[in-house]
Amino acid sequence: MRPGIRRFLLSKLFLIPVGAVLLYTLIGFILAPLVVRWYLPKYAREQLKCEASLGKVRLNPYLLQFELNGFSLKGPDGGPLVGFGRLYLDCELTGFFHWAVHLKNIQLEKPSINIVVETDGSLNFAALAPKPSEGKPKTSSSRPLGWILGTLAITDGEVTVTDRRQVTPAVLSFQNLDLELKTLTTLVDEYGTYSLEAGTREGETIGWQGHLSLAPFHSNGKITFSGFRTASLWEFVQNIVNLEEPQGKLAISTDYWLSAAQTPVHLALENFRVDLSGVALKLTGTEKPFFELNKFEIDSARFDLASRGLHINQFLVDGGALHVGIDEAGRSKLEQVIRSKPGQQQGTGTPPAEAEAGVPASPVDSPPWAINIENFDIKNFAFSLEDESRSLPLTAGVSGISMHSKATIEVGAKALVTIKDLSTELEGVRWGVKEAHRPLFAAQRFFLEGGEINLGARTFSVARLGLSNGHIDVAVDQHGKINWERLAAARTKAAVHTAAQTLVDSEGAGGRPEAAAHPMAEDKDRGSTATEQPAKEAVTPGQTTHAPPPI
Repeated sequence: MRPGIRRFLLSKLFLIPVGAVLLYTLIGFILAPLVVRWYLPKYAREQLKCEASLGKVRLNPYLLQFELNGFSLKGPDGGPLVGFGRLYLDCELTGFFHWAVHLKNIQLEKPSINIVVETDGSLNFAALAPKPSEGKPKTSSSRPLGWILGTLAITDGEVTVTDRRQVTPAVLSFQNLDLELKTLTTLVDEYGTYSLEAGTREGETIGWQGHLSLAPFHSNGKITFSGFRTASLWEFVQNIVNLEEPQGKLAISTDYWLSAAQTPVHLALENFRVDLSGVALKLTGTEKPFFELNKFEIDSARFDLASRGLHINQFLVDGGALHVGIDEAGRSKLEQVIRSKPGQQQGTGTPPAEAEAGVPASPVDSPPWAINIENFDIKNFAFSLEDESRSLPLTAGVSGISMHSKATIEVGAKALVTIKDLSTELEGVRWGVKEAHRPLFAAQRFFLEGGEINLGARTFSVARLGLSNGHIDVAVDQHGKINWERLAAARTKAAVHTAAQTLVDSEGAGGRPEAAAHPMAEDKDRGSTATEQPAKEAVTPGQTTHAPPPI
């Protein structure tokens, strides 16, 4: 070897750079992975009171690539919190020209998040929350370090939410979660794209895609929820509602626009749509559902937070039934839907707090909320009522309800409701005594056309009103009371005794089921009368009535 080359190889000019490179290589390839494997479990154990485990750790100091495999974090109770199969980071030095960390590529494979709401309402992730600092936060005038993200890909993820506050712990799990973000940065006016897809074993899916900017924060895109079972939502409210596992599926989709560039935050929704179908609600311990809904739809709705406006093009209820039952004490079955709290009795409770003098309940200067419904439609909806709290048990029903109208609602310092183009048709209307073979009132068809309601002006007008193929029965008993009056009277011991005695007398006199049920006495010497007024076709021309002022 030539003396000149030998002197160069042994000089500090050569040995120091070579030593630095070797040291950098040793630290990057060997020492840094060992430190990560030692420090992460230690930090989790001492600072978070959790247990962390991880597999192979690889670091390439020359390509600025980092890889971590088989990571899992368990809470203080030993339950899983987070984990993933593989994390890969690929960094670039070009970000330092923008005073930012440039992550060219992030890959996260098979991540899992397990969120648990404990019986006391706390979250299992509370252990990971940073402790509040006692001193004042330090402020720095230096420019914060920015971030530049080239591509973020999350594949085959899983998110599980468990609510242990319910009688039976509710579990909702999303599998096959895929997320892709591209060109996301904290640099001003730089936009990126994102796409999220996830689903459950029952076929429920979530989709989210659009554009995103962090400085200032702005996002626009489309969100879809499809195939969600009402039973999945019911699992999280078992302690609140007194319902069996319901049937039905829900789908929601909307285009959105969200911007925090100005104050207040601007949020707008376009093409908002809700589809709810096949719903059946049944009280616990009952055999038949009290509410059924074939189809509910909100279509082409628009919402603007800044202008406080909601416009609905189509509001549709198509097919269904509502069955209302009232017991002898006057309690409706609908009141049993919400479970009462322990020790809480009906009719008791803490009275609402009165508003302080001089303090308005709501800001008067703020503009009112405006709701416009272009088409409000109800089709083929049935209703039935059984009221045991009357002196004579009442039954009523409508086999088919159809309605169409337009509505405008303003909610502010004063609520204003206007309904126009109201048309209603009722089919199979009946009203009478529960055990009677013939209702006191019945009509094959009742219709209303050209109606208009203005609650602000307290006016109601109708262009055409009709009734066809019906009858009404009116009877006066020996006490001079009309059967309709006793049907409307509340159930009391005296009323029940009088009604029962009248039924016995009627059965002894004639023995007809109709007389025993209404009852209708036919003895002229006792002053009883019975009239029947058939209504084949009755039409009333348009008229306007003014509601009386409130008392």
